[in-house]
Amino acid sequence: MLALLLMAVSGAWAQTETLLTTITPTAKEQASYSTANVATVSFSYTADGSSAYLANWGWWGYGWSATVTPAEGYTITKCIFYDDANRTATDSEAPFVVETTDGDKTPRINGTPIDGGNMWSKGIIKIEVYGYTYSVTLAEGTEDADQWTIEPNTGLNGGETVTATYSGEKKVKSVKAVKKAAAPAYTLLSAATTSDQGKVVCAAGHLHDAKTAVPDGCTAVGILGKVTTTGHGLIIALKNAAQQDWNTIDGWTSASYAGTTLKVLPDDAARGTYLTSYTKLGSTDVSNWAVAQKSDYEAIFENLGSTTGTDKGKTYDGNVNAYITTGVGGTAISGYCWSATEYEGNYAWYFRNSKWSNENKGQSYMVRPVLGF
Repeated sequence: MLALLLMAVSGAWAQTETLLTTITPTAKEQASYSTANVATVSFSYTADGSSAYLANWGWWGYGWSATVTPAEGYTITKCIFYDDANRTATDSEAPFVVETTDGDKTPRINGTPIDGGNMWSKGIIKIEVYGYTYSVTLAEGTEDADQWTIEPNTGLNGGETVTATYSGEKKVKSVKAVKKAAAPAYTLLSAATTSDQGKVVCAAGHLHDAKTAVPDGCTAVGILGKVTTTGHGLIIALKNAAQQDWNTIDGWTSASYAGTTLKVLPDDAARGTYLTSYTKLGSTDVSNWAVAQKSDYEAIFENLGSTTGTDKGKTYDGNVNAYITTGVGGTAISGYCWSATEYEGNYAWYFRNSKWSNENKGQSYMVRPVLGF
């Protein structure tokens, strides 16, 4: 009976990521909070830095940084920073910092401009702070469950006191709270949407925050570069495959993924020494590494914030390579790379950092492949 009573009164802390508070500027170094005592914002400056406040732009100026830190009892998991045009950037690793340089007022998160490098942003108008809150529930199978009241039992911080009251007739020997495991901090590739573009994809089929290392035990495979309205898409590789001429690429097997036609690399020799063969990421079927069409690479580069290109389409730049190299050990795209798209006659399309152009199909160029899913 004592064992049953102990089981009956066991509870569980359930950990949930939620919006803890929204911070809005009210003056140069002052802010308002939708929830009090959850987080604080502190400012620092370079030697020539200064900040100001304007109603339309929020916090702005040169050479300043603002750091968001949690109040006691709270755990911050990410901050989403909004600029004056409601463009956003997410910081998912402490310290949670937005900063400007001595050269311009564009807010940056982990060194990346919030506006993709267009120098349009003027300031920060809002910071959404996400983190863990807790709820308390009775263990499944608890006897006399209707005789227990728990106050409070939702929206708790880690240091808050909870009172459990039993109104039944049995004798209570003790009460024990057990913390449940936190929910996984990732989305499955099979559930990807356009909002996940830029995230790191691991071999287990999980999506992890952009520009961060994957957890221990995971293997980073590539960057989610394109997602269609049907939930299919393309993952761009972290490394190059072996160099090829276009005629060889054109002879590879065609595969249809994400509404496009890919040319699938046929073997280890074509994949080279850096790319592992994949037919599944977790439970999601993938194409194995393939060369994408010109329009696919254009879409990927635009989705990853490229500002480089001509009227013939976007190409890769530092914004694109930041996703590939930061945290996951990828090699930046450089030089000339083939697409799978023919130009005409003896010529096909290739991309480099400055523009798209065409070249003789017999030319040997690099290949930055994709996985279709």
